[in-house]
Amino acid sequence: MYELGIWTYVIALTHYCAELFVFKGCKLNGPFLSPFCVATTSLIWMISQYDYYVKYA
Repeated sequence: MYELGIWTYVIALTHYCAELFVFKGCKLNGPFLSPFCVATTSLIWMISQYDYYVKYA
């Protein structure tokens, strides 16, 4: 489940980056910046804490 959460943020971040850089359908302002920052921060945090939450026997 933890890896599923990580992949969810990867997909969200990929979507936002594609919308900003590839399709150019949005601007880097408040309504777009908020979910972009949440996805980036959450992804970095989840990857850095992976070993604490996922322990292999």
